[in-house]
Amino acid sequence: SDDNFLLSPSSIQDICIGNVLSPPTSAVSFRMAALSANIPHTTSLSTTNRQCSSGLQAVANIAHAIRCGSINVGIGAGVESMSANPMHELYEKFPPEVDWDTMQNC
Repeated sequence: SDDNFLLSPSSIQDICIGNVLSPPTSAVSFRMAALSANIPHTTSLSTTNRQCSSGLQAVANIAHAIRCGSINVGIGAGVESMSANPMHELYEKFPPEVDWDTMQNC
């Protein structure tokens, strides 16, 4: 029940989740989690991908919305840790085919 919350789930107006490695369909899972927490279906939910700082960007998006008066209450969160993902191993095995000279001089 909502008695366990310090804040009523119905007061949450927006949710922003930062994710990088999740598939595009992960927003459905995030919505299901919100609904399971008794957050109303009318609460907006978005995702953001900013590579190694997606969770921080999600919090910044919610803070900005609060600061400019768009919402009063929101949740900004991240769902993964890039430092726990050994992506560098992938690049070592399969380096990207990039023309570095062209990129640096553009």
